[in-house]
Amino acid sequence: MKKIAVGMIILLIMGFTMACNKNVNIDKEKEPLEPVIEEQKQDKENQEIGDKQEQEEDKNEDAIKEVEKEDPQAGLEVPHKKIEKKGYVTTNGLNVRTAYSTKGEIITKIHRGSEVHVYGETNNWYKVRYAKNKEGWVHSKYIQFDPISKPQAKPESKPESKPNPSDQLNNKVYNWYFNRKSDHSQPTFGSPHKSLIDKYNGIAIGSKNSKDIYLTLDNGYENGNTSKILDVLQANGVKVGFFVQGTYIDKNPAIVKRMVNEGHLVLNHTDNHPSLPGVTKEKLQEEIKSVENKYKNLTGKDMVKFLRPPSGTFSERSLALTKDMGYTTVFWSMAHRDWLTNDQPGKQVAYEHVIDNIHNGAIILLHSVSQSNTEALDDIIKELKSQGYQFRLLTEFH
Repeated sequence: MKKIAVGMIILLIMGFTMACNKNVNIDKEKEPLEPVIEEQKQDKENQEIGDKQEQEEDKNEDAIKEVEKEDPQAGLEVPHKKIEKKGYVTTNGLNVRTAYSTKGEIITKIHRGSEVHVYGETNNWYKVRYAKNKEGWVHSKYIQFDPISKPQAKPESKPESKPNPSDQLNNKVYNWYFNRKSDHSQPTFGSPHKSLIDKYNGIAIGSKNSKDIYLTLDNGYENGNTSKILDVLQANGVKVGFFVQGTYIDKNPAIVKRMVNEGHLVLNHTDNHPSLPGVTKEKLQEEIKSVENKYKNLTGKDMVKFLRPPSGTFSERSLALTKDMGYTTVFWSMAHRDWLTNDQPGKQVAYEHVIDNIHNGAIILLHSVSQSNTEALDDIIKELKSQGYQFRLLTEFH
């Protein structure tokens, strides 16, 4: 009986052990395989990277050995030249050696983009410090002294700015003037004044064979006369050209709009009234363009391109530059000293000046600030019309 009992106990123990082993195997079969697969994949990628680096290192090493074959001093103990530069590694797996040749023992490898301090040079090898003052030799072929960066696209080349031929012309200053004739024939002009303005399409006088005349008024600032002048012009059915400064447009927008609405020409007298030969090309263009812009912003219209040069001063250069901007420079064949508001000649003098000096094709210059002109204007217009003169706009010039 005892033997039977012992045998049964042994059988029970064996059965329990087999069951436990079976459960362990089942649990192992149930473990997920993903981490194992991912780990194997990473191992493969790391191996491929390592293989590529080794191939590049071998290639570098072979290239350096070829150089050393041609260099009889390679590896010899010669003094190295002292230099002090910051360098950057341009290849992966650059060997750092104990001596300046491939015979030197490899200390470590440094990779592309690593920063090194170069402080010696011998036979195409640099002595460098790296990784917190560790030292060794590397071949100079794989060190550059600018930071490693991605290639940048070349900036678009801008066309070279060529000098403006007009800006190179003679800038000798001339003051416009004319010589009156007492017999109502056309006046003569200074030399080379008229020939210069003709060369650059400027105008000062119209046809001697026609009784067409051109009344122009300069408006630098407002003193209350312009509205009265507009009333006289409207009553007589006469259209004129007002040469206005940019500052005049700023301060008198309602008057400028009235000029336009009643059919007059609003023309350019520069923004701030500088002598044009005395400013740079850029400033000249700015002075003229500014008036254009102010007029366009106020009226919504483009300014007709006639320009009266401030004070009648000009040069060949200023005439050429204004012509380049599409402008006709307008001078005059009749004018008098009417702009001094505290020294006015009086209504009769203003009237007689115009009537006594009128001539065919006259471009008449009057200043709107003149009280004398304002008072005489109605009589002037009526008398000239009675003599057969026709008032024309500069857009009708001939």
